[in-house]
Amino acid sequence: MVIDNQAAQAERRTYKGLLAQSKDKYYTIVPVINLEKNGKVGTILGGSVGFEFYDPAGKPVAAVSMMNNGMVFMGKTDPGERFLLASACAALLLQQEID
Repeated sequence: MVIDNQAAQAERRTYKGLLAQSKDKYYTIVPVINLEKNGKVGTILGGSVGFEFYDPAGKPVAAVSMMNNGMVFMGKTDPGERFLLASACAALLLQQEID
């Protein structure tokens, strides 16, 4: 997994990280910059609130929220893929100080 935390915050609209198993089996990691509250979606002013993982086809497969106590969201995947994505999400959460 490769994520530049500073670039992910400074270039949040264009930044893409990478989680790769092989040349053909990889995930793009993008900062989450939109927040939904009371049914309304808005862009946060600075930085990001978490990360989303996309498969090579551009389908979202997982997300991790860095807000409050942190939270991981998983799509329907096979057990091996879930373990890989869960481990990557845990690594991202471990680098944050979560109350």
